[in-house]
Amino acid sequence: MNKTPKKIPPIDYLQNIASELEKCAQCGECRSVCPVFDSLKWEKFSARGKVALTRSILSGQLALTPAYEQVVQNCLLCLACVENCSSGVRMDRIILAARNQLIVENGLPLFKRMLHQLLLMKHELLDVIARGGSISQHLLFKRLPRESGLKRRFPLPLLEKERYVPALVYRSFRSRMPEENRVSGAKNTVRFFTGCLVNYVFPGIGTSLVKVLNVFKTDVVIPKHQHCCGAPAEVGGDLDTTRALARKNLDTLCESSHDIITVCASGGYMLKKIYPDLFAPKDPYYLKAVSVASRTYDISEYLVKKIGTHEIKKYLMQPPAKVITYHDPCHLARGQGITQEPRRLLQTAFGNFYREMPMADRCCGSGGTYGLAHRQTSVNILSKKIESMLSTGAHMVATSCPGCMIQLKDGLKHHGKDRSVFHVIELIERQLSHAGNPKA
Repeated sequence: MNKTPKKIPPIDYLQNIASELEKCAQCGECRSVCPVFDSLKWEKFSARGKVALTRSILSGQLALTPAYEQVVQNCLLCLACVENCSSGVRMDRIILAARNQLIVENGLPLFKRMLHQLLLMKHELLDVIARGGSISQHLLFKRLPRESGLKRRFPLPLLEKERYVPALVYRSFRSRMPEENRVSGAKNTVRFFTGCLVNYVFPGIGTSLVKVLNVFKTDVVIPKHQHCCGAPAEVGGDLDTTRALARKNLDTLCESSHDIITVCASGGYMLKKIYPDLFAPKDPYYLKAVSVASRTYDISEYLVKKIGTHEIKKYLMQPPAKVITYHDPCHLARGQGITQEPRRLLQTAFGNFYREMPMADRCCGSGGTYGLAHRQTSVNILSKKIESMLSTGAHMVATSCPGCMIQLKDGLKHHGKDRSVFHVIELIERQLSHAGNPKA
């Protein structure tokens, strides 16, 4: 017997964003900054086109058809249109409301439903599943040098032959690290919200964070019971799963009043900007969300504002003679308004070897699972990003998001270029790693 999705009043989610739709003056300014429109050149995929279609649905001229779903799913949620809209239209809210509505009408696809249920599991079970994936991945993929990821052994759906595929680690970052990482003479304590990719793919980023903060007399507590931030469910329109994950994380992060550090642009964006919007002011979790949002810092933001580049400079080695550039993750630059702090750190550590990338804040085309669902568009967007990066002559590219790192590694591999991709905190740790005591 087929289950009928639970219904709410017709197009209720879309009615809730009617005021956002009315703000749009249909000027088309959004088209000049939208990476998807730039690639496809179809009006319906611009923010203006999506607004027009959604208005037609609210007026009863159109229905919630598969064609409309195709349009609203083809969005990176990079926030470029939001940042550049002279009318202040929150296109992100419109897209998410449309996706919420489509789930109410049609239910979640099986793959997404399974993925979201997986995210809700206890971390011990997730660790076991990830460990199994780490073992079995070598049946499907050949191991390559660490920077090169994995290479498929035979054709697999959604994976091109030369696509960069990161390897899962056998032991997750949180299982291999003590919960409390204390240092003699500590002046501060922070709680580290790791995010999934650091926990299961890039544990070195987390290790670098702990080492750097310990150098500056900061204890790092890594809560064992943290979960996925909920970004995959949120951008997919699954509010129930997003709220469930938010409650779990808020309970964990409110066990103390310490500052919270993130190294993932999307994770920080969820904690700072999305969690408070998930709960009504009367909901007990609303105050928890506001508290967490006020205490959350991206690692570059924390180092610059709480430690200071003057103090950091005391511990730095002479930089290697390699040019470095920086890519802005969308959810850090536009989502959290953090652009100068990563650059200040890199300029402090690398001096004149730092080069600014043209259009550094242009989306790389990752968008979470967007690169899987819309591969060719993602590749087109990524190619422009790689061209911008290579134009600087940089030997290394830094960013502040593990998801962007995967995308950039894939782009460089696709272009046949041998360049290293790092998280900002990894490079800072490298420059501190042999410094020992501060300079006189």
